[in-house]
Amino acid sequence: MIYDPADGRGVFLYLFRSLTDGPCDADYWSEDVVSAEQHAAVELGIGPADWHTAPDPQPGCQDDWLAPVRVVRAAGKVLGDS
Repeated sequence: MIYDPADGRGVFLYLFRSLTDGPCDADYWSEDVVSAEQHAAVELGIGPADWHTAPDPQPGCQDDWLAPVRVVRAAGKVLGDS
């Protein structure tokens, strides 16, 4: 999945091991869509015909899920901290 957020923070290439919706297994960051598509083609063998359009995530939801998923975090803590 390539996600190009409108805020200009770059383009994210999310990789999945399954067709089941869920968090990505790996990700890459690129400056623009062209660079992300080139990386996918050259390094991963994913060509233009392999892409499918997915809706943008809803505000406040995870970028790498298709379903609207929000992760709740405690203030000042990093995921995985106790």
